[in-house]
Amino acid sequence: EVVARALADVSTTRTWELLVDVIAQSGNYQPAAKSQDRFVLRAESHYWYRLVMDRLTGEIVAADREIPSE
Repeated sequence: EVVARALADVSTTRTWELLVDVIAQSGNYQPAAKSQDRFVLRAESHYWYRLVMDRLTGEIVAADREIPSE
């Protein structure tokens, strides 16, 4: 019983943890571009967002942003 209680305190079944990987790019298209392969990349940013959401209410319990090292 003691082991079961210890594990119950450590793990939560009421929340979901989500990791969202965001890559934001900025740039422009070459003159008279007719397709997306003519995009000229100027800058790129990479972010990880970790969200903890309550499964029953849908409320965001915690949110963190991290910039991954390259």
